[in-house]
Amino acid sequence: MNPATIVTMVKSLCASRASKIDSISITEIVLRLLVRASNSRAPDEAVNSESYEFLQYLDATDPRNDKARESLERRSSEFHQRLVNSVTYFFCQATDNRWNSAAAVLKCILYHLILSDKDDILVRYLKEEYDKSGPDCLSGPNAFYVLQRVFFKIFHDQIFEELYFLVDALDECTDGLTELLNFVSRSMMLLGSSKIKWFLTSRNRPDIEERLDSKDFLRRISLEENNTQITAAVNDYINEKITHLSKAKRYSAEVFDQIQKILQERAENTFLWIHLACKELARVKASQAILTLQKIPSGLQEFYQEMLNNIERTNTEEDTELCRQLLSAVTLAVRPLSLSEMTIIAGLPPEMNEYDMEVQVKQCDSFLIVQEKTVLFVHQSAKDFLDGNSSGKLGLFGPPTRSPHYSIVKRCLTRLSEELRTDICDLKMPGFHIKNLIPEQILHINHLKYACYHWVYHLTGVGVGVGVGVGVGDRKEAQVYVSGFLRKHLLHWMEALVLFGASSQIILLVTALERTVLEDTEDSRFLYDIRRFVQYRQAIIAENPLQIYSSAVLFSPQESIIAKLFSDSLPEWIIAVGGRENIYKDWGPLIQTFRTRLLVNHDQVSDFDHCGIKSIAISADGKYLASSPASNNSSSITIWDFTSGIILKKLESHSGTVRALAFSASTAKLASASDDTSTRTWNILSGENQLLFQGRD
Repeated sequence: MNPATIVTMVKSLCASRASKIDSISITEIVLRLLVRASNSRAPDEAVNSESYEFLQYLDATDPRNDKARESLERRSSEFHQRLVNSVTYFFCQATDNRWNSAAAVLKCILYHLILSDKDDILVRYLKEEYDKSGPDCLSGPNAFYVLQRVFFKIFHDQIFEELYFLVDALDECTDGLTELLNFVSRSMMLLGSSKIKWFLTSRNRPDIEERLDSKDFLRRISLEENNTQITAAVNDYINEKITHLSKAKRYSAEVFDQIQKILQERAENTFLWIHLACKELARVKASQAILTLQKIPSGLQEFYQEMLNNIERTNTEEDTELCRQLLSAVTLAVRPLSLSEMTIIAGLPPEMNEYDMEVQVKQCDSFLIVQEKTVLFVHQSAKDFLDGNSSGKLGLFGPPTRSPHYSIVKRCLTRLSEELRTDICDLKMPGFHIKNLIPEQILHINHLKYACYHWVYHLTGVGVGVGVGVGVGDRKEAQVYVSGFLRKHLLHWMEALVLFGASSQIILLVTALERTVLEDTEDSRFLYDIRRFVQYRQAIIAENPLQIYSSAVLFSPQESIIAKLFSDSLPEWIIAVGGRENIYKDWGPLIQTFRTRLLVNHDQVSDFDHCGIKSIAISADGKYLASSPASNNSSSITIWDFTSGIILKKLESHSGTVRALAFSASTAKLASASDDTSTRTWNILSGENQLLFQGRD
């Protein structure tokens, strides 16, 4: 195996920070494969080109070269002596979209399994899928199903005598929970499944219990029914926390015992409450510990309210306002914010640097923490509390007469207006291909990523969830602001989205914008023009972002609002040549072109590039389009998002040309008929072939 491919492949399992990348662990996998390969060759071939390439990889990427090699030499000799570690785990966290999906659960578990596999069998299963589906298979919409196939291969392998999987806080898996539960159930029904053991923890959720309670293999343990054991574990945790505090604070035996007693009485068997209470004790002297603890109420909701009130009591008016802005921004945000993004979204003073922001976040540390320069909630319960505190004492979301999202929209568009410009990354060449973009080229605009992606989301929230008549002025004011922004910076905004890798999202954002304005207005006609512009030009813009200022505008209809507004963006040589008088007057009947090359690796050539289309079908709800190529060499079915034109899935099981396709009335299933004499039905969400009707030759 190519070392660089292995590193890329295994790192892709660590996209979420749930499993932090240990570069030595990854290179250890590569080294094992190379050692095994060299041992199978003749002695004079031991130092082969692949080994040399791996050493070059180390030279180029690891600044700790010498230490890395020493460590690798030592650890590689020890590694084969280890026993296979068959216990793997994952902790879901709803407040972070890197840790709250079914795909993230399987990625992390697979990552740990691969690291513990001394025979390197599992990495080969992963590479089979990687080679078959391409380098984006672990990050695209099919990631969960790709990982699921890898796991079923692992479950049938005899390398592990037993496998133990622990998934904590299952209720905080907000993306793909149903698919994950189905996967767990299927794994337990496999032949030889007695070696597979799942430990799942969750809050009391009827939907989770319903899906698992009917299974014969399930053994349900209720914390409420096992209170004695839970109390014993809580008391152990209390003792550990106080012992740690006592070493730093030098508590007397009497103070130690009093703290222990108060914590046991008020904790209500809640580990998080103990953790937060001990954080408060860490702030004060030993002489103030008892009094501080007595002021903390029992129960998480009451605790959070007291901490919110405490922010106002113990800070200056200026710091209290900064804390309010931080808590409001993090609560309303779609995803966790980096420190650099926080300046924009929370409206913090521009002179605050990242260190200042970390200090400010620490003043809210009963609610927030900073990890790897990203601001996160300490727990889902903190977010739940703040979500319901819109009219609390701190006035978290500002005056009740204003829509809380309006300020975020205005901050986003103000900053984007100030910083966006033509060719913001100095690519210079109009034909620059997006595949040649390197991360370093967009570092200076990363702080704009949230604003670019999500200001539309916040715009749709303006006026939502407020009282009757409240927020109407905000909506009108926001629409005026948005109209002004788009008429000046539309092309700049689209360029930035393409550079951030979100070209397929542009049409979805524009469609969402269309829903925010009334019909038959100047703004509605402008947004319609934008949508047609994107649908026509998405293919070229997605690959060559600077073409948005030249060919995309040049070949837009003469009556296009965009063509008129942004005619000045055309390069001088195009203006000199002229010729727009030959362009058609208005948008034609063609709405959108679906191109397969938008999905696949740019170095690959799709079947559709060499042949026509044999059959298509459109779902009844207008969400999906299915197509199959007119080629004897391809039997795949492509499922498209009908709005954005991006490929969602490729279905492969037929061995002959697919001649007919049809969606079910509910859109949940697709039927296909092929020259291989079979008819198959597919689950659209999972991509699984559910039924096979085989005819005769």
